[in-house]
Amino acid sequence: MNIMKNREKKDKLITDGGVVESDNTISIIVTMICIVIILILVVLGALAIIKS
Repeated sequence: MNIMKNREKKDKLITDGGVVESDNTISIIVTMICIVIILILVVLGALAIIKS
């Protein structure tokens, strides 16, 4: 619950600041990389559970 509130605050700060498009694309790329890493970790964890 708190995490979502913090996220909204961050999003508001970003929009209020009028971030340049290049910065926005960089943040999107970073987010995508984070999601990919998390997915890989989840898959590896699932495989480890299946094998054991």
